[in-house]
Amino acid sequence: MEHNSYSLGAFFMTIHSSYWWKQTGWRYSLLFLLVTCFIFLPYALTGTSLVWQADGITQHIPALAQWQHDLKQLIIDHQWPSQWDWHLGLGGDYYQTFAYYTIGDIFTYGVALVKPTQLVTYYNVMIVVRLFLAGSAFLVAAKHFLPNRHYWINALAAITYVFSGYTAFAAFEHPFFINPLIIFPLLLVSLDQVLRRGRWLPFTLMVAWTLWNNYYFAFMLAIGAFIFWVLRSSYNHYWHRVSYQLRLILSTMLGFCLAAPLFIPGFFGVLSSARTGSPLANGLTVYPLYYYLKLPSNLLTNYSVPDFWLTGGLTAITLLGLVFTLHHFKQYRLFNTIWLLAGFGLCLPFFSALLNGGSSPSNRWVFMLSLPLALTIIVVYDHREQVIRQDYVITAGLGVVATLSIFYGSHFNLRLPFGLIIASFFATLLGMYLTKQRPIWQCYCLIGLTVLNVILITGQNHTTSTDPAKSDYLSNQEVKTLISNQQNYRSLLDVVNIPATTSPLNRVQIDEQLSNAQGIAPGNNLPILAPSHNIGSYWSIQNGQLGQLSDSLALNGANKNDVLGNLDNRNTLSNILGVQQRFENDASLAPASYHADANLVKVNGQIPTFSKDAFPLAYLPKHQVSFQQYQQANPTEREAMLADSVVVKDTNASSDHSDFANQVKTAGIRTDQTKAPVKNLHFTYHSHPALMDDGIFLSPDANLKHTELHLEIRNIQFKPANFIQRRQAALADYDYRHQEDSRNPKSPIDRRYNPTAYQWNWTKKHLTSAGNELGGYTLTAKYHNKTAEFSQTSQKNLSFYQPHQAITLNLGPASGVNKETFIPLSFSQVGTYSFDVSVRAMPTGQSFNQVAKSAQSHAVPLTWQNNHLSGKVKTATSRIIATTIPYSKGWQDKQLELVNVNNGFLGIRTHAGMNTINLHYHTPGLKLGIILGLIGLDVLFILAYLSLRRHQKR
Repeated sequence: MEHNSYSLGAFFMTIHSSYWWKQTGWRYSLLFLLVTCFIFLPYALTGTSLVWQADGITQHIPALAQWQHDLKQLIIDHQWPSQWDWHLGLGGDYYQTFAYYTIGDIFTYGVALVKPTQLVTYYNVMIVVRLFLAGSAFLVAAKHFLPNRHYWINALAAITYVFSGYTAFAAFEHPFFINPLIIFPLLLVSLDQVLRRGRWLPFTLMVAWTLWNNYYFAFMLAIGAFIFWVLRSSYNHYWHRVSYQLRLILSTMLGFCLAAPLFIPGFFGVLSSARTGSPLANGLTVYPLYYYLKLPSNLLTNYSVPDFWLTGGLTAITLLGLVFTLHHFKQYRLFNTIWLLAGFGLCLPFFSALLNGGSSPSNRWVFMLSLPLALTIIVVYDHREQVIRQDYVITAGLGVVATLSIFYGSHFNLRLPFGLIIASFFATLLGMYLTKQRPIWQCYCLIGLTVLNVILITGQNHTTSTDPAKSDYLSNQEVKTLISNQQNYRSLLDVVNIPATTSPLNRVQIDEQLSNAQGIAPGNNLPILAPSHNIGSYWSIQNGQLGQLSDSLALNGANKNDVLGNLDNRNTLSNILGVQQRFENDASLAPASYHADANLVKVNGQIPTFSKDAFPLAYLPKHQVSFQQYQQANPTEREAMLADSVVVKDTNASSDHSDFANQVKTAGIRTDQTKAPVKNLHFTYHSHPALMDDGIFLSPDANLKHTELHLEIRNIQFKPANFIQRRQAALADYDYRHQEDSRNPKSPIDRRYNPTAYQWNWTKKHLTSAGNELGGYTLTAKYHNKTAEFSQTSQKNLSFYQPHQAITLNLGPASGVNKETFIPLSFSQVGTYSFDVSVRAMPTGQSFNQVAKSAQSHAVPLTWQNNHLSGKVKTATSRIIATTIPYSKGWQDKQLELVNVNNGFLGIRTHAGMNTINLHYHTPGLKLGIILGLIGLDVLFILAYLSLRRHQKR
């Protein structure tokens, strides 16, 4: 091949079915089959799926099922999915939401070829397929960068690349996280071919695939490729190849254009999402102490819940390769520069946050280290004669350090759960050393023990996955049942004679369905498969405007991935958002307006309830208030304002006011019954031993009848106790309870009381939390038989960290208002808590019914059809139509002005007379992306044609 060749065939010369591939391929396939049988066969034999009880069933399966439906509709009916989808919570952008999950993932496209009943099987099988392709992609890189004829070692290196600590977690929890393992080796190979030979086409296609696949991982892969480009060009003196460097830049631009139809809308979605504005690295400057003490343990193993998403688990030969390259520093400068950068990056939250898109300090980027680490296996075996005793000693020493770190991370438990992994590590190292004079024996010893090592690393944290009592994975049949159950969530309004005020867009709220299979996911997207429109939405991309609304209402349970949560079961807010029907679990708090019909049976074990006070999708509010008034109000008053007013940011807004907000009452409270009640109270709590919780007393007040009580907490400050203080508090509590029991004549004498032993065991159990004062806690309030909880996630919670200075807890309908009621407050973490507290009373009786009837009588009827909302309304003067359509720049009306109202919703400004509403929705950035995509295709075809003509002339 000439240096200036543009032929794509040159790229495939690297991966065509040659003798090298035949010899390496069958060996790799054999080892892969062996490992996958050990890991995945028990799932198949027991009918256990690979669907995780958290994001697997709540995000990945619903997204795949919806994508299957949409693909079939596209193929059969030639109908593209609507750009605005009413099944995404209150409504959301289809392409911006699913670009992250399915549209960019080419391995989901095959789901269109299987039956809906085979969806779970497809999901399971594609995990294995992705893993196999990841190893194949590594072999492409191995053949390109380190050509050799050690076929078994090449295959073994591919196995260690595939079955690492990263895939031990990601493959089971987030299958599409495997895709970068396929893309990254091919991206670097194609980049290197541009630098070495000027072959631009493969790199163009790989850039396009990288950006199309997932904008989140595209950011990491781009940084990884950039580092490789700089190091490769510097160490190999490629900077002077100006024409090749120019081709690299132009290829990148062309690849970007090809992926633009999906990448640009997805990127715009991120910029306008609730994730923007989060503190960099969750506000961390350094990691907590325990992270650094457990860091060496990741050399050998992988924890079931990785700290800051740091997934480890290296085989002995991998670690030996790392030591060998460091020992020969100048000879392997590229490798060693990567090791130094990675070591530096693993110690600083800022580095991880930067590679994570400037957000939380997630170490997901370590998957990119799997490639050079696996390549070192080939390097060290190819130079095994140069491996000296010192290399083995250093590697063994690192293994000892890692073992001590594991011992620390396992609470100094002599019955280590990672014993077999440690044993296989040292056995591999010892076997290699003892057989170094016998190459064949060394090769087979290395293969056998390393395969055992990767099986243990990958399977260690999944030993209970096929035990139904302990498994984190659902059975195949249960997943199918949950999917089919969604069809039962249909509108029952006609049965109870309630008109659908937002038809055909009437909204429902569906309670949690997973019962004892509920994982860590805060929400559930299964209802997107239902005929009804559930307001719940748990996706990575959420409308940032709704996030602002949630914050302004101090909405408990909301987070960046689930901006509305379950609305904290608030009555007024549920009705304002048009929720006419709820499917409630028995233990759920039922808002005052929602009532069950005695003639209806449960749906999927849940009780259908209905409200006659639900607001229409669009209506003309009675009042118009300024955003300044809204900001000055407390969260409960803000919620009340949304009921009878429209809040506008226009500085010229009138000085109108909300009548309903003025009806919000503030109850009297106190902590000391010898003092008079007050409206606002400063509450301070220091952790101390006690049989009863601290709390506040709610004063009797007949005016609280027919209200919903909100516990408003403001100016929250929490100072967590350090390790010594927590130990002292635990010992004090132990002593206190012993003394209380000893005073009780009915309690048996405690002959086991031993404060010294208690302190010793507490220290041993909690030493791993030393330096872990990151501020996460749970505050619990109880009102009669109702419990309300607020959880402030800590800074180590990557996806859901959101610092709160204020929160409002819904205590439910007021009861027993004629006598003083004690509201106990309890706190999960030891430390000092300080905040201001008030109890607000939101009207839920006749006064709210009148507000709801006013909104319903001033409804603006709208018709929805394929990204288009239309309707007509006549107004005597210029008014603003309030809607509960989430605000987005994608909405357009050529005749009427669209404004942001109510701190997150779409408003329509009318003129006097008849107004024709023609709202069209276009995904922001989609049109630009399509234009760039077409330009990219044209340029690609022209260049390919010219290249072909040039090749024919030669």
